[in-house]
Order: sequence, then C-alpha cells, then structure tokens
Amino acid sequence: DRYLNMACAAFGREALVGMGSISPQDRPRLLDDRAAIMHVVPGMQVAPEHVDLGFIRSTFNPGYYIGVSPEDRCLVVAVRGTFGIGDILTDLSCEWQDGAHSGMLKSAERIASKVSPHLTELVKKHPGFGILTTGHSLGAGVAAMLAHELHMSGFPAVRCWAFAPPAIWELNMARSDYSSRLITSVILEDDVVPRLCLGSVRNMSAALNYMDAASDETPPSMAEVRQRAMTNPVLYPPGRLILIREHVAKVVTTECFGEILLRPALVEDHMPWRYRAEMTAILPTQVRLAAQPATPAVPCRPAAPAVAYIRPAATTTLRDPRL
Repeated sequence: DRYLNMACAAFGREALVGMGSISPQDRPRLLDDRAAIMHVVPGMQVAPEHVDLGFIRSTFNPGYYIGVSPEDRCLVVAVRGTFGIGDILTDLSCEWQDGAHSGMLKSAERIASKVSPHLTELVKKHPGFGILTTGHSLGAGVAAMLAHELHMSGFPAVRCWAFAPPAIWELNMARSDYSSRLITSVILEDDVVPRLCLGSVRNMSAALNYMDAASDETPPSMAEVRQRAMTNPVLYPPGRLILIREHVAKVVTTECFGEILLRPALVEDHMPWRYRAEMTAILPTQVRLAAQPATPAVPCRPAAPAVAYIRPAATTTLRDPRL
C-alpha cells in the first residue's frame, strides 16, 4: 500500500484531493505538489528541484518526482499516469518498437536521461540504498521501462512496482525471468488497460466482424473465431503479475492478459482509488506472499464473460536487442 501511495502521489496535489488522499482540513497547509507528496507518503524526502509535475506537457514527457525514503532504504522515481493531452498522445503512440509500446519506450528513455544525473548524486549520498520506480497506468508502463533503462545503465538494486500497467512488451520479454526479477505488476479484477493494445483491439474487431458474418443457424465456436479471425500479435503487461480478484492476490501467468474482457467494471477497475480501496481491504500479507519468487504462477480462470471473452491465437516472437 505504501508503494501504491508513492505511485498515486505522482498525480499531484489537486488530484490527490480528488482521490481523498488529502482531506479538506489538510489542503490549506499543503501549498504545492512537493508538500502533498510528503504528506501522502510519510517520511518521504523530496527536494524542490526533484519535482516535475507541471500540467502542460509535450508528448513522451509524463510528469514525475524523485524522492528519498529512508524507511524503505530506497530512492524513488514515481511517474505520473495519464493526466493531460500530451499523455493521451503518448498512450496513442502504440506502434511496436523493439517489441515494445513505442510511446512508453520513448517516454522512459527521456525520463532516464533527466533523472540519471540526480540519481547518481543521490546514490553517493545514500550508500546502500536501492532504486524503486513506480507509477499507475501510463506511469506504471513508463516506470517498468525506466527500471530496465536504469538497470542497463548500471544503477544498483533497481526494482519496479507497477500498478494497473498497460500492455507494453511482447510476450517473451514481458514474462522473462529478467523482467520478473525486475518488475512486480499489480492488476485489479477486470481492469482493461493491462489487456489493451493495438493488436488486442484489432483482434476484438476482427472477431466481432467474423461472428457477425457467420450464419445464425451455425454460429462459429470461439475456438474457430480465435483461429480464423484473431491473428494480430499483442503486447502484455510486464514482469511478475499479481492479480487481485475477489479480495485475494495471486501470481498469474502473463498469457492471462493477451485478451480483452468486456465486463461492466473494465474501466472502473482501472481507477487509482479502486486500487487503493482494494489494497487497503485485503490483508497486506497476501500481496507480500504473492510477490515471493517461490510462489508459482497459475493460469487465470475468470468467470464466464458478460459480453465476450477474447484470446488471441498466437503471438510473434520478437527479441529486445538491448538484452
């Protein structure tokens, strides 16, 4: 829950008021984003020059802050989720680049270039501290790729906690041992974003068209639809995946998220306040136990879908040339 608070703090003061993280009584004394971050994450130390959460932003340039958490013995880089037009354009820049979501890859590379000098100085001031990247939604996807960038640059003990991450990598990269050691992703119920990419949308459209064109007397089976119509490669959420369903946290396989579930709560389950409420409600030990390397991943066994249950038939194999 503390890591989720770090991620949510990146949305800034006004958004935190809207989420209920800052009470009306506390609002007058928290004059800026920096004060709000340190209020939401007790013990976090944030220098003014380490906060970049301005609202007007260009594409591939999400907001972020750098903090020092003595309690967790780590330096924190929290990336803000979708917040403005520039972020929306980053989300929509979803072509493949090196087997990855191109918009988020460009964003991670840009933030890495900005934060690396600051982190280099902070590592010297805080020996033994690791580096934690985190975020929600767009921020989670960028934070995952940022963790990879920082690790490849030689920073020590890098790890990432990603909440509601988008589908950002092709299957082999997303589920690799390397990614699973580096990144822990938390996904709530029927959240659509970890299942959403250009390929999965095309697959859903192709499936609906195929079923619409079929004879009413002999409708095709879903196996036939998947084999004949759903041939577009898809991206997946990164790392070790913890799915929270019915107040229980379990580690699940990456392949669970190569499909779109059209469910009533697919958007609501993505909201940061839903994640906060659910993670507060469940026993914290469930999430900690689920995150242990010895816990085996299990296939998803969701209930019957309300509208459609779509699984792509195959995915391409692409290699990340930087590994």
